[in-house]
Amino acid sequence: MSKNIITPEDDLAWASDVLNGLVTTLGEMPAWHGAGSALHGLLAPVALRAARLLFGDPDGSPRAFPPFGALRMPYVQMGAVDSVDILNLDEMLLFAFYWRNRHLYRRVADLGANIGWHSLLLSRCGYQVRAWEPDPETYQVLERTLRDNGCTEAEPIRRAVSHHAGTARFVRVLGNRTSSHIEGAKAAPYGELERFEVELDAYAPIAAWADLIKMDIEGHEADLLCATDADAWAATDVLAEIGTPENAQKIYGHLTGLGVSIFSQKLGWRRAETVEDVPTHYSQGSVFLSRREQMPW
Repeated sequence: MSKNIITPEDDLAWASDVLNGLVTTLGEMPAWHGAGSALHGLLAPVALRAARLLFGDPDGSPRAFPPFGALRMPYVQMGAVDSVDILNLDEMLLFAFYWRNRHLYRRVADLGANIGWHSLLLSRCGYQVRAWEPDPETYQVLERTLRDNGCTEAEPIRRAVSHHAGTARFVRVLGNRTSSHIEGAKAAPYGELERFEVELDAYAPIAAWADLIKMDIEGHEADLLCATDADAWAATDVLAEIGTPENAQKIYGHLTGLGVSIFSQKLGWRRAETVEDVPTHYSQGSVFLSRREQMPW
């Protein structure tokens, strides 16, 4: 009697199928995207297991990630987390949104690009991408990601973004580089820190250029969003993380005053009717900010 033997190639094929299934089907069930839903709880460990099988190998070999094609991603240790930890289910939801809406948007600004996962997949969707990453060491990996995957339409920019141009101090959190931030954006950064000056680009011209903005800027989001006027939302949508209750309060008050809707992942992407509906931590997912009547799932 023969035995079924699962080979490494079988594992990779399974992982590719899982990620392809997530990206191409999650858009059909947005009501289940909240972190407290049964579906989210079921799929989160599966998504991370598949991502680690595909992209946890330090040799950085090309791996199939349908529908985006073969990807060559560097494996990077970032303190207590690594480059695979970035690929949690909430990120897969954003990847699914990019793929589903690849004919709706044309120009995307990736604010807080890190090593380039979002910029790469946005580029593979056919968008024109500009990617802002201020940390010079992380920026080198971002450049490599885009170069190694032939993303000629994606432009890396080694600057941070704020409500004004100029310079600022940047805090590199050595224990978790995904938590690095503009000085003052987080009240009590922890662990071993490095500080250095970075250049700033102003947000307003970016919003005028992009029709979609992905914003993951570690606590600085309220400074940008609360400096906008109604004109900034005429033809631009934003996917953002909101990191604190204080930022949620500020953003909710400002945007509702402008007539901009906040669609909350923790509500299954329904419109936030009170500030309590707005996420206050990355674990609660993202928000979609827009003048649209509903989120385009």
